[in-house]
Amino acid sequence: MENPSLIKRGLSWFLGLDGTFHLIEMIAAIYETAYLTAGLLAFSAIGMFIACWILGEEGKHHHHL
Repeated sequence: MENPSLIKRGLSWFLGLDGTFHLIEMIAAIYETAYLTAGLLAFSAIGMFIACWILGEEGKHHHHL
């Protein structure tokens, strides 16, 4: 079985990458004047980055003695 922290780190990395792709798509939508699509992509990208941040912060609150 794989280490759960390794899985969380991989998931966090994937969410950050997916959020970056959403930002690129948002820029293309703005260029094409598809503002509703750009707004939905921005909302989705923000959600991805927040999830990535939460997963990354989770391990910093545990103190091992």
